[in-house]
Amino acid sequence: MIYILTQTSISSAYRIFAQQGYENPREATGRIVCANCHLANKPVEIEVPQAVLPDTVFEAVVRIPYDMQLKQVLANGKKGGLNVGAVLILPEGFELAPPDRISPEMKERIGNLSFQSYRPNKKNILVVGPVPGKKYSEITFPILSPDPATTKDVHFLKYPIYVGGNRGRGQIYPDGSKSNNKVYNATAAGIVSKIIRKEKGGYEITITDASEGRQVVDIIPPGPELLVSEGESIKFDQPLTSNPNVGGFGQGDAEIVLQDPLRVQGLLFFLASVILAQIFLVLKKKQFEKKKPPFILRIAWGVFKASGKASGKASGKDSALVAGWAGSMALYELAVFDPSDPVLDPMWRQAWGVEGFDPFVPGGIASHHIAAGTLGILAGLFHLSVRPPQRLYKGLRMGNIETVLSSSIAAVFFAAFVVAGTMWYGSATTPIELFGPTRYQWDQGYFQQEIYRRVSAGLAENQSLSEAWSKIPEKLAFYDYIGNNPAKGGLFRAGSMDNGDGIAVGWLGHPIFRDKEGRELFVRRMPTFFETFPVVLVDGDGIVRADVPFRRAESKYSVEQVGVTVEFYGGELNGVSYSDPATVKKYARRAQLGEIFELDRATLKSDGVFRSSPRGWFTFGHASFALLFFFGHIWHGARTLFRDVFAGIDPDLDAQVEFGAFQKLGDPTTKRQAA
Repeated sequence: MIYILTQTSISSAYRIFAQQGYENPREATGRIVCANCHLANKPVEIEVPQAVLPDTVFEAVVRIPYDMQLKQVLANGKKGGLNVGAVLILPEGFELAPPDRISPEMKERIGNLSFQSYRPNKKNILVVGPVPGKKYSEITFPILSPDPATTKDVHFLKYPIYVGGNRGRGQIYPDGSKSNNKVYNATAAGIVSKIIRKEKGGYEITITDASEGRQVVDIIPPGPELLVSEGESIKFDQPLTSNPNVGGFGQGDAEIVLQDPLRVQGLLFFLASVILAQIFLVLKKKQFEKKKPPFILRIAWGVFKASGKASGKASGKDSALVAGWAGSMALYELAVFDPSDPVLDPMWRQAWGVEGFDPFVPGGIASHHIAAGTLGILAGLFHLSVRPPQRLYKGLRMGNIETVLSSSIAAVFFAAFVVAGTMWYGSATTPIELFGPTRYQWDQGYFQQEIYRRVSAGLAENQSLSEAWSKIPEKLAFYDYIGNNPAKGGLFRAGSMDNGDGIAVGWLGHPIFRDKEGRELFVRRMPTFFETFPVVLVDGDGIVRADVPFRRAESKYSVEQVGVTVEFYGGELNGVSYSDPATVKKYARRAQLGEIFELDRATLKSDGVFRSSPRGWFTFGHASFALLFFFGHIWHGARTLFRDVFAGIDPDLDAQVEFGAFQKLGDPTTKRQAA
């Protein structure tokens, strides 16, 4: 299908179709392999629904923005418009919607695009293009969601979606050679002695090395503009041409919730039940007022009403007003800056939809406080004006002060569970700058992926490996260190984090290990709940190439046998390399813990045993108090509901007890004999 649309061979359309034949176009680091050929880093956007129901067709809109006036260098050296293409990596079970399920409106938005699965067994990975960028800078993918009822491996969960979007030609061909859409550098230092312009375009540049007396000829294909002239002295690796590339590759991600219809129906049923319950309470109140209750009950009800009004004014109404005020302040403080509206975002721009339930959306905090404040004010007015029906009053023991204690504790433990959860799993209210990373960011290599993304972007801008790593902020590198993992320190190891691994002095740099064959090796990182972990070095394909053996006599992949060396990029040891096996093993062990830092253990007499971060202590403390108040709620609720049992009052206390009253002595289940 790609061939029909573009009249170009599939192998030159996308590297993912080319000779390497990647099983999955997304590497373990999160990088999409299209970036191997399209070196420049450019933006890409994806828009998907917040949630979808099973077995429904929805749109995934990919936008590949670029300046429509730009012209790229074509293979023949002439200038032409840019093509675009995209790869969409869906969760397992999601796939391209069949034509008979696509609505006419969606077909109109799709246009004449043809989509294709990445592999026959990878229907969840879709590719399209290259196609004309002026017409298809916005690509609409028709996606069919799976049904967990028929697909056992699919569940009602939140799933990630990854996208890669390209505009323009690549800089590397599938065979590894350069295209004419790239900067060409001098392969030798010397004097440019001759420049020959070819008939079909391009140049032959002869460089004479005066020191060695040899000549080197660099071939420049048609397209790039020459930057040097005859007689000019040049250095090794100096650019001979301008950079003709105006395109590039970008990747992004989004999340989508596969929603259970029963949850939606249950929520609607719950809301309807609440509304009906309020209506019935009002109707019951009218019936209760028409009937004149006994004198004792009227006195009790009067006392309850008076105390209810007093406490209602002091608690219900004021609490509602406080909640409303908190919502207003949250709305003001959490407003997104907008030059056209610099004071605050209006109330109606907050996250009032399903996205407000995403814990990482700050707008949901403001909308929640406003909604809770409004509900609290209405509830305060309701409780001041409406009395409970008699059965509800008796059933919930409203006349007992311990009922108030039990129900009040419920609000406390609920809030404690919420803040413990948002702290441990991370949310917009618990930024890592204040509380440190979550354990899941270490487990998923979150900061490692971001660091690799920045380094790849630097390399795409023709920076050296050393320059790219030197631009990584120390703060970002420090997040990618297992000592900041809140689950790494035991909860019963008292003291601050500095008492464990010490005070971080500086980043030593990123170590890159290589064996004697030149392969780059990666140290397998220590999982969260391990105190010790074997030192294993794997290559880019995940194959074990070196290790630090437990039994040296039987080792085959030891650092000494494999000839592993280490070189640092960025940080304090930038450019320093080591080949001594003892030193290499030392840094391999430290690389298990993430990025390597110089740590001062002497000042605080740190013992090297990890401690939990403020995030871990906050979660532990609030979860403990939440459980305490939860059991307190159950305890006091049981005491007030079964207070007669707690007081030792038997329901059959008034029954006459005499010898021979039952067929079996003390067995109330047997029939009584006539006295």
